[in-house]
Amino acid sequence: MKKNEARTKVEARLREAELRLTPQRFAVLELLTRAGGHPTADEVAAEINRRFPRASRATVYNALKALRDAGLVREVLSQQAVTRYESNVEAHH
Repeated sequence: MKKNEARTKVEARLREAELRLTPQRFAVLELLTRAGGHPTADEVAAEINRRFPRASRATVYNALKALRDAGLVREVLSQQAVTRYESNVEAHH
């Protein structure tokens, strides 16, 4: 998928969920859409801070919570009892 197509798809998902399109929410959802694996909230925050150095950890956690509540991402509890996130909300595994 091309970069512009991915951006359009992420923006559309946020609008369909009736979430305000903030740079942080976009960045978190875009990261989870393209990321392999299931990053933790801290891993997501570290990656977002590379792009948005002023984004606080609380901002990233709030974005993850809003995206989860809107059904755009889901929490996955690992065997180590660590919460991880993914954008594939369809049943799998």
